[in-house]
Order: sequence, then structure tokens, then C-alpha cells
Amino acid sequence: MCERGVSHKTCSILSLALRTYCRHLNLMKHTDIITDYHVHVYFDDATVDQARAFCEDARDRFGVTMGRVHERPVGPHPMYSCLLGATPEQFNALLPWCALNRNGLIIFAHPSTGDDLADHRDHAIWLGAGLELKLSIFEADGH
Repeated sequence: MCERGVSHKTCSILSLALRTYCRHLNLMKHTDIITDYHVHVYFDDATVDQARAFCEDARDRFGVTMGRVHERPVGPHPMYSCLLGATPEQFNALLPWCALNRNGLIIFAHPSTGDDLADHRDHAIWLGAGLELKLSIFEADGH
């Protein structure tokens, strides 16, 4: 029902806008589905020592887990990489530190929500140049 003095057309437009906004809110994802974050540090032959030192420093400063230093592309990653695993709380401090201290390294980060394809494709955070990932490995798994 429209307020006195508001035209029927204006009332209809506002009603449609409100319904659209409510649908949008219902489609929004809640961050409580995030179990942890993966921070992939990319490097090449020339920057392997820099990347290793960067990852070790992050592990020691923030208590994150440090995976293997892969000197070949693995999984969907197009370059050599090292994984840093972080809780949401650790990630809040880690990401700004990475942004300020990456010194030219490319960093790809994403939440873990249980949907690997969406996490790597839709929820990606890039520091430095964004690269194309090999997402077909997730589509074949049906994730």
C-alpha cells in the first residue's frame, strides 16, 4: 500500500526495487562456509629462493602451514608454487603482509568452501598479475 502523496507508478517502482534487493540478499553467500584459505605463492627458476624465504617467513610470523615448494606446475597452477594454508583469522593478517612484502612474486589466494571450481574461478584473489588456471581438473571431478 502506497503512502499518501506517492504516485502509484513510484510506489510500483519502489516495490520492485525492494523485491529485487531482497532476492539479492537471499542469493548472497555467508562467510561461515569458509573453512580456511589457500595462498599459493608462484615463482620460477630465478625466484625459487626468494619464494622459499617468503613462505618460510610467512610460516614463522603467522603460524600458517607451509606446503612443499613445487618446482614444477601442479594441479591447476600454471607456475611453480608453494601453498600457505591459513585459518580465516590468520588470513586477515597474512594477506595485507603478502601485498606489502611479495616483492614481485605473484600470489593467488582463495577461500575453501567445499566447491573447488568456484573457489579457484569465482572467489580468487590475485596479488600481482592474474594468470589463467587449469580449471578443467575441477570440472572433470564434478566439483
